[in-house]
Formats: sequence, structure tokens, C-alpha cells
Amino acid sequence: MKTFILISFIISVVICVNGQQINVTINDRFAHKPFKTNPSPDNISSILKDTFSIEKKPTKNKHSEAIDTLLIYNSKNNQVVLLKTTDKVLFVKAIITDCNVVLESGIKIGLSKTEFIKILKINKDLWDNNPLIIVDSSEYFYHTFYFKNNMLFKIVLDSRPD
Repeated sequence: MKTFILISFIISVVICVNGQQINVTINDRFAHKPFKTNPSPDNISSILKDTFSIEKKPTKNKHSEAIDTLLIYNSKNNQVVLLKTTDKVLFVKAIITDCNVVLESGIKIGLSKTEFIKILKINKDLWDNNPLIIVDSSEYFYHTFYFKNNMLFKIVLDSRPD
């Protein structure tokens, strides 16, 4: 029997986005799974607690001739976008401004910046940044957290599926 050791790391790095240097925190565990469950049409009501509408937009699959569907779930203060392909559903993006949406580790709107930093173990040299940005090591997942008066007031989660 082989033993595998998974090492999760959290570091800060500088990346270049649209020609600008941005300090970010790499946290693969949180970046890959910011919700307590993977969002899907079957469980979206457990993520968006309020009443929501759904908009379906056909979109061309970049890898085949198939037509995929963007599923855009809108509630009063939140939006979650999923991509439904012929064989799976992928998380695309979420914009959260309501405290009823609770992410992994209890991250939610209204959380103090101090508590946010402690929970996600943000590197001390980034504490003064606003927004705080969490990416995975491949920079495929890119999550942005905005603070006002040291309170979390907006979350933009982006998985950048192609």
C-alpha cells in the first residue's frame, strides 16, 4: 500500500493582471471549494437561501460542436452562474452581497476583516490590501473579497472555466 501526503499551502505572491501587479494569497483548498458543497441545479437553493430566478443562455462549447447552457441564478442580492455541458455542471462565477450565503469556513458578508484574515490565514504583508484576493496555485480560481469599514461587504468568486 502506498501512502500519499497532500500538502496544502498558503503563500502570498505577486501576479500580473491586465498589466498591473497584484498581491494575492494562494490557498488551493479554499479556492477550489469555496462553497460547503459544489453548486449544482439540485442544491442551488441550499446556497441561495432567498427566492431566486433562473435564466438559461445557450453558449457554444469551445471544445466540441455541442451547445452548452449557462444557468444564471439571481436572487435579490446574489448571483451564481453554472455551466451545464452534455456530461457535467461546472461552477463559473458568484457575486455575493448578502449574509445568508455562507461559504466554507464560515466566510460570509458582515465578517470582520480581522476574522477573515485569521480564518483564511492571510499573510501579514497583505492585511492592508482591499480587496483581498485568493487564488489557487494555477491561478485558475480567482476569488475577490471587498471590505468597507473593516467588514466584508462583497464577494466575487470566479472559477474561469474555459
